[in-house]
Amino acid sequence: PVNNDEADKAEVYATLVEWLDDSEEDVQSLLAHLATALAPHWSAVKYMLLIGEGRNGKSVLLKMVLALLGSHNVSHVTRQDMSASKSTCLDLQNRLANIVFDGPASYLKDSGPEKSLIAGEVTPIRRLYSSLTTPVQTNGLFIEGLNREPKTGDKSLALQKRLVRFQFTRTYELD
Repeated sequence: PVNNDEADKAEVYATLVEWLDDSEEDVQSLLAHLATALAPHWSAVKYMLLIGEGRNGKSVLLKMVLALLGSHNVSHVTRQDMSASKSTCLDLQNRLANIVFDGPASYLKDSGPEKSLIAGEVTPIRRLYSSLTTPVQTNGLFIEGLNREPKTGDKSLALQKRLVRFQFTRTYELD
């Protein structure tokens, strides 16, 4: 349901500003990128990386986005799986977003399939136990929570333009 309470909206906005180290510019960018997930026939061509050590709001934000979009509209495929063209990439088809709560920091060898999937291009993915490929295409927004960004062999501008980094620098106690 839509919440038209201005006080609630202001509280959520203020929380986002705090999470992103008092940067209203970063909050505006974050909200603009999140809004692209609501346009299923348009590809943002972006992969949002929420980076921070932990207990800083990343998972709370991802849970909010998941609840907003509904679990049936979200996949959970890691960048490493995309890079390796694993069969799990088939789950990206027709999703509004791909959310990875705690992405691995392991090395990314090949970013070709990842770049194609982020761009909304048709990418052939081999099904498990089959020699046939299935074309996968998604316009979903890619979002991943990370403690630190994984290293990659691809230093190209093409990959860097697709990655949008948001630093979550503050930490909060359990209570």
